Amino acid sequence: MSAARQRFLGDVAGIRGALALDPLATGSGGAVDPPAIIVLRRGILIAAFIALETFIRARCVEVVSQLGNWSGSYDDFPAKFRDAALFGAVSNLQKYAQMLKRQGEDYNGEIASEISLLGQTGGPVYNFSRHIAGDYTGNVSVSSVKEMMAAFGVKDCWNEFRQIAAAIGYGVPSIEELLKSLATRRHRSAHVAGYAPTTNDTQHLADQLIALGACIDLALTSSTRRALAHWTEWRDDDVKWRANVRLFMVDEESGKFRLLAAGQSRALKVKPTIEDIRNAIPAAQPGQTLLIAQRDSRKVPISWWLGT
Repeated sequence: MSAARQRFLGDVAGIRGALALDPLATGSGGAVDPPAIIVLRRGILIAAFIALETFIRARCVEVVSQLGNWSGSYDDFPAKFRDAALFGAVSNLQKYAQMLKRQGEDYNGEIASEISLLGQTGGPVYNFSRHIAGDYTGNVSVSSVKEMMAAFGVKDCWNEFRQIAAAIGYGVPSIEELLKSLATRRHRSAHVAGYAPTTNDTQHLADQLIALGACIDLALTSSTRRALAHWTEWRDDDVKWRANVRLFMVDEESGKFRLLAAGQSRALKVKPTIEDIRNAIPAAQPGQTLLIAQRDSRKVPISWWLGT
């Protein structure tokens, strides 16, 4: 399992636990929000956004490492990917090194280790700087996620993400607006004196993180698998990442787990444990990616994994 995904799911579980400490969110408490609860909510909103942006960057680095076995030449990588891997990474590295220098940390070591990776463009094995994942000195934003997706050949990402989220049970008008809202709530919690988030700002936070994380993970993974199995798609900037995705849901009912394909109500498999369901899922074909969303009694995703 992806280490980035495992950590993120653990962070989301922690956020669910923290939200359970909010008496108003759990249906108790008074009419006026106590100051301690306001502080709790603000802290949760900040922690949630840190978890999300950490996951996005770490998962990007994980999938990029797989492209070391790219079948084409370096010049065959799409222009947007090459720009992100060199020009973008150099710019991001400079900002990060400047931050380390201000903090009295080892900026020379960071520069030396990352520059050595940036120069490995001759093949046959390629390496990439972790700074391809974006500016580590700033926050993830709608524009930075869109740029990352474009570098991986994922076009019209927000529309595709909305469709994927809806198909697995998270109905939201816009994943793009969801990310904007999370960023705004995080910013206000960290910087706006007197900001008092309500239960409406936090009660669905864990679900929102799962929806965003699953969509971004799926796109990065599917695109990378297409690059390795059908490298000319990447070279020609025609990545068929969405057409080669299969979506499944796992629902627990009456003590058993039901595996369903997206858009179907009849279970493909019914098993006594979640591990039995994992073992029953068919293997992905080369270049194909399976997303399996585990849902709760609301039929809303609370976790996910990707089939191999």
